[in-house]
Amino acid sequence: MTVLAYFEDLAIAVSDVLLSVKAPGRGIRIPTIGGTAVANADPPVRPTRLVRKFFTVKRPRSAGTFLVCGTVAHITRVTQNVDGLVTGRIRPPEHLLRMFVPQSAASLVDVAARMTEEEGLDDFELLGAVDGEGYRRHFNRSVPRDLPYWGRVMVMGSGGPDLVDWLTAKGRAFEDAGLGADDLGRKRSRVVNTVPSMLLEEDTRSTMKTLNKGVGGYYECFDVCDTELVPFDRAITIFGRFKRASGRTTFELRRVFFHTYDEGNLIVGTLTDLPMDISPSEPLRVPSDSLEVFHVPPLGMRARPTWNASRLASLMNSPRSMCLTTYRGPFDNSVQRFYEGESGRRLLVIKPGGEFLQMRIDESVLEYYLSRSDKTVPLD
Repeated sequence: MTVLAYFEDLAIAVSDVLLSVKAPGRGIRIPTIGGTAVANADPPVRPTRLVRKFFTVKRPRSAGTFLVCGTVAHITRVTQNVDGLVTGRIRPPEHLLRMFVPQSAASLVDVAARMTEEEGLDDFELLGAVDGEGYRRHFNRSVPRDLPYWGRVMVMGSGGPDLVDWLTAKGRAFEDAGLGADDLGRKRSRVVNTVPSMLLEEDTRSTMKTLNKGVGGYYECFDVCDTELVPFDRAITIFGRFKRASGRTTFELRRVFFHTYDEGNLIVGTLTDLPMDISPSEPLRVPSDSLEVFHVPPLGMRARPTWNASRLASLMNSPRSMCLTTYRGPFDNSVQRFYEGESGRRLLVIKPGGEFLQMRIDESVLEYYLSRSDKTVPLD
């Protein structure tokens, strides 16, 4: 079970990384919540594997990058057939030989898809870019929606209906806030930075609606170009609440996520043992293993566990983007979301050092965001 959203007008795709099956059980650890037993001792679906719903096909003069969505067994079979054709371990059946061009990435994927469909495993969708052209398969099953604010969007997978409802509600809220006239650049930025953050926020709520649908875990954003699908790299996402203690402003650090890529693997770090209060005058010293590291491979590959917490923490001070969600009031009465690009502000400073990480917040940055929070809601 998976989910994939393609914002066609904005040329952005968003995909989750969780593979799951319709069988009760605790499953694996995932970045959004850690152990699935934290949310529900017996969820209706079992998370079985973290994997990027992404694969590449490279030939000497032809190449393609692809996102896939659908039923686990079906998308797995597609990628197995692609790999078998590329390596020569399998040959297409006789009636498909006429369309089989081994040096063409598009042909390889076409034949692999046809073979999978003829096995009765046709519950999958493909979105890609190959040799300078877009690639789609089974998109006719997903009716494009003209959603408020977002424009033309195609949503696929078991989590699709809920995601459409969610995007519709968020889009209407943006339009009600006077943002409907945003240009394409601003809307693209909002998809890349706000949508994954808000989805992560949904994943971390106690109801765990996303996990119970068998989707989530973490999210990737892709720039859908004619030549390839390009993932947005090195992003830090922070959630926390402004508080007042002993006459000073502190920040209740609730969740921190960071990701980067290494040879096709998605490396995700998430701080555990939160929430914790942090202030400019009282930095935190936490064990390095409080930064849990997940290695998420593309489809058809095994994870390469070469990153540890110290190595990942060394990149977290220089992310290409920061998305900050702040709350104010004892019951999160006010919520603000902020985005900073590559040269923008950074709230959290992390210094790796052996068995411990030193964490502090920049006082001027904290005051900047506090001044932009809803002053009508008192700090507790």
